[in-house]
Amino acid sequence: MPTLQYSSVLFKCLLVLHILTIAVRSEVISAKLKESLEKKSVANITITFKTRPSEALNRVASKIKTITNRGTILEILSDELERDALKSQKTTLGLLQSGKTTPKFLSLWLTNQISVQGASIDLVNKIASLDEVSRVEECRTFVLYTEKDSVKFEEYEGRAELPIALIPPGYGVSRTQADEVWKLGYDGSGIVVGIIDSGVRLTHDVLRETYVGTDNYGWFDPDQLSKYPYDIMIYEGHGTACIGPAVASNGIGIAPAAKWMACKVVDADKVWHQDWIIACLQFMLCPTDHQGNNKNCSKAPHVINNSWYYPAGEDDAVLREITPVLVASQINFVFCAGNQGPGCGTVAPPGSYKEFIAVGGADFKDILTPSSGWGPGEGGMIKPDVIAAGKYVPIAHVSSDYAYSTESGTSLASPQVAGVIALMLQKNPTLTPPEINKILRNTAINNVTLNNQDECGGVPVDKIPNHQIGYGYVNALNAVNAVTALH
Repeated sequence: MPTLQYSSVLFKCLLVLHILTIAVRSEVISAKLKESLEKKSVANITITFKTRPSEALNRVASKIKTITNRGTILEILSDELERDALKSQKTTLGLLQSGKTTPKFLSLWLTNQISVQGASIDLVNKIASLDEVSRVEECRTFVLYTEKDSVKFEEYEGRAELPIALIPPGYGVSRTQADEVWKLGYDGSGIVVGIIDSGVRLTHDVLRETYVGTDNYGWFDPDQLSKYPYDIMIYEGHGTACIGPAVASNGIGIAPAAKWMACKVVDADKVWHQDWIIACLQFMLCPTDHQGNNKNCSKAPHVINNSWYYPAGEDDAVLREITPVLVASQINFVFCAGNQGPGCGTVAPPGSYKEFIAVGGADFKDILTPSSGWGPGEGGMIKPDVIAAGKYVPIAHVSSDYAYSTESGTSLASPQVAGVIALMLQKNPTLTPPEINKILRNTAINNVTLNNQDECGGVPVDKIPNHQIGYGYVNALNAVNAVTALH
């Protein structure tokens, strides 16, 4: 026994020596990472390099402003970012691949970072000593708060087709008057909607026909590099639920003829990984095959639904930093307002940013849902921008190919706005994100009742826009009618 105790003390002394080595570059290695290494001797890390994405964007900004082809813009932008990243990351990538075993890692050109799973103290020391490295920290993860009051209303097993009469009418569709837009000939045809979430059940009856296809760069799983879409949340199916209100058929989706593509950022424990989010954002900007190779920016979606957000207290700095790049992409980004309400300032980032559309939720009686996030947003901006159905929203359920349910939360509201944008872009594909946002705001309907009369940001609740419902309930018919058709 004394020998074992001595060995234990010796091991701890050696570990302290390693940690002391780390302390020499305390300005590079985060305190939280040091604590983790002291406890476990390995950690999942994110390495940030000194060359920042803004430098690449500044070099090409004037050039891409003169280009109208979106695929060309994305190619120029992504190539410039990737060149900077490869130059910065060359030595670190060599270190990662020089050992007997190569740790699992992701090279992220969008943020000029590398994430590494199971990095040892020695590896962290070596990486932190490199001049080109500015920061080494633990990989960020978070768990979202979602409403739990969903009610399953029907499930039909073994049916080759599900008659629309058997599905309770999607009040999201009727409230936005999307069904009236379909009569005008606009159903989302020719538009691609992306989703960054837990994945999608590809084989579901109302989704399988509009998947863009794996061979057409429609799916990326940065963790497993799986070939076909699946939903990691096998019981709740968050991604499957959220793509439905945008593009599902049989009366569920706002733009049922639009195609969809997806990227997975959630693990089996329902944990959202920031490095996977970055990998998915860069996949959406310039899609690759399912193995992450052979990028083709012309395959990028027109609009991306993001039914996720940074919970209160989480550091969203990396998303804030790359927002100018996302804006330059000319892709429409829609975010949920989050489920952290009620209360002033509860709208969550990135939806709280001025550059993106944030969507709050209302119930089937047009009453603002209690958990829907309130503004003000960044810099006192009106947030959310608009409201959509966020309570008992009909969805495709992940449990089978013919299962349906209702779910609640702003996660279900934001894809409806993504669907409305798809209808608008079908009518005029040249619309820019700022033009679309302006139209959505100007055509929203002020018919949402507030269940709390608190004033936020100096804006009275009886004034439109305000920080509870923004500009009002999104209206697809008004929005499409306000779009000048492209002839």
